[in-house]
Amino acid sequence: MWFAVTRQVRRFALELVMHLRLAALLLVFTVTHVRANEFRVGAAQVEITPPNGAPMGGYYKFRAVSGVLDPIYAKTIVVEKDGVHAAFVVLDLSGTTRPVVDAAR
Repeated sequence: MWFAVTRQVRRFALELVMHLRLAALLLVFTVTHVRANEFRVGAAQVEITPPNGAPMGGYYKFRAVSGVLDPIYAKTIVVEKDGVHAAFVVLDLSGTTRPVVDAAR
């Protein structure tokens, strides 16, 4: 049981990182015309609602997602000035693990 939960969590975390990278790529490819000393800003959001059966956080024992009231999102704002980028990422989650944060960086 614990092994299955761990694999589901790992798969969800990897999918979350893929969605974050996709959002960042969409922002980079959105703006095509660049001029010197131009300040650019882009924003995107990707739905990251876990599938039914995925484990939920905040419980002392395994509790699976059994339905969705509202979708959850990863939202990103990327700013760029003179080739230097900074990204602000907001997740509609109560928390995330260090490996997910490290992989997103």
